[in-house]
Amino acid sequence: MRSVEDYIARHEYEEFQRRIEDESARQEKRIDRLEEMSRQIEELTISMEKMAASMQSVAAGQERQGERLKRLEEEPAIRWKESAKTMFHAFLSALGAAAACGWIYLLTATIK
Repeated sequence: MRSVEDYIARHEYEEFQRRIEDESARQEKRIDRLEEMSRQIEELTISMEKMAASMQSVAAGQERQGERLKRLEEEPAIRWKESAKTMFHAFLSALGAAAACGWIYLLTATIK
């Protein structure tokens, strides 16, 4: 059987109840803040994933642009080589034509 000492006074009970309710309110506020932080972290994670995908896209675009730039830079050199080759062939052709004309002139001069 319980004795009188086992029971607590009403004001002690009310004080205990108030402290429990205060602690509960603090814990609820803490949980609310943690939930908000968790939501923000989730949003940040999603933003980071989007940013990473965007950066990959930009990197791929820069790589393609670099390849195009390299081709554009090489084009004048290729044209110069082709022009030099054409001029060399023209010079050789003119030299050959001059030599042929000289031989024809010498042949016609010796025949007369």
